[in-house]
Amino acid sequence: MRVFLTLAEELHFGRSARRLGVVQSAVSQTLQALEEEIGAELFERSKRRVALSAAGHAFMEPARRAFEEFKRAKTSARSAASGEAGELRIHCTMMAALTAMPRVVAAYQRRYPNVNVQVHSSGSVEQLRALRERRCDVAFMPKASAKMAAEDDRSLQLESLAADPLCAIFKRGHALSKRRSLPLADLAGSPMVFLLQRDEPQVYRRFREDCAAAGFEPKITV
Repeated sequence: MRVFLTLAEELHFGRSARRLGVVQSAVSQTLQALEEEIGAELFERSKRRVALSAAGHAFMEPARRAFEEFKRAKTSARSAASGEAGELRIHCTMMAALTAMPRVVAAYQRRYPNVNVQVHSSGSVEQLRALRERRCDVAFMPKASAKMAAEDDRSLQLESLAADPLCAIFKRGHALSKRRSLPLADLAGSPMVFLLQRDEPQVYRRFREDCAAAGFEPKITV
């Protein structure tokens, strides 16, 4: 297509070859192959002149549009291959959505504005399943879950983004609600609402282990 369009502008095989950076015979052979594929002569050739034929005139504008579309497609493919365009599928926990993820995703979108970012909320178990099934590109989850998953599956890459303290939330007027910090042991005997074990088994287990180290069994009601 490039050879045809160049020759249509130059109407000279020698000048076209120099412009394309090839030998003149390559221009002739490429044009001949194109004409055989189309089933019509695109140029009227003689020893003294080269001119577009009726078929060549009819072919030129569609060919120019097709070639420009091909160049755009090539640019799009290169952008997608380099990560500058395409789609990024993110799964995150509610904890991540309230901490590190918004800052990281906002920075990514500023750098790659042509990437369509899709965000789904799910627990670590579902995130890991989505990663393994190639339904997810990036997952934001607690370090305990991510570390265990990376140890089990070497194809996963782990990067720590933020460290946040464990927080206890009380209703207004609770005896411990005015404390700025407190030892974990002070929660002994208090009913707790915690992450579901089925969604965050590693975090759930780690919390129970920490409570046991503090000398009590947590009273998790939900």
